[in-house]
Amino acid sequence: MADTLLEKIFKQAPIDWSGGFDLCVMNERRKLYITSLHEADRGNFKPLLKFVNFPGT
Repeated sequence: MADTLLEKIFKQAPIDWSGGFDLCVMNERRKLYITSLHEADRGNFKPLLKFVNFPGT
């Protein structure tokens, strides 16, 4: 659903969550992804927006 919002409303490309990595395997990309989600749970969305390369972050 996030990809649809980005494309239709914000006119942005879909998010490449994996960045070419396998997110089922623990690696640096997955660690960064999980850390970003934990920060978002605390109300800090900046790391998650940076993770997905959102414009302006």
